[in-house]
Amino acid sequence: MRANRIPARCLAGRFADSESAIPARIGGAPGQMHVRAEFFAKGVGWVPVDPSGGVQHDKRTHSLTWFGHDAGDLIVFHIDPGFVIKLRGDLVRESEWLQAPAWMACGSGAFTDGVILTNWVVTPTPLAPRMR
Repeated sequence: MRANRIPARCLAGRFADSESAIPARIGGAPGQMHVRAEFFAKGVGWVPVDPSGGVQHDKRTHSLTWFGHDAGDLIVFHIDPGFVIKLRGDLVRESEWLQAPAWMACGSGAFTDGVILTNWVVTPTPLAPRMR
């Protein structure tokens, strides 16, 4: 879209549904993380598009289920990838996505057997009813 001068952006976040505790190896992705896209159509506004949803869940020919519809089930953490994170002094690290707990270290060595355990829990309240 951007290559054709159409404003577009990625919405990175997690689904508004709980997951069971899932161990993730460093560099792996815990469940419930997702990225959707939007493009801006003049006179309409931001139009949601979920290409991975269409490819993974919809095998019908010419279906527009994942185009122009937003189920409201994604908690967006940030828009577009690419961050520069200042650690200390002049030391910085780059990160593409900030959707889960992570750690960064200064010095030498490698993370070889690290595990991050997540337990993403979404609790419905009277102000935020269950979306699905």
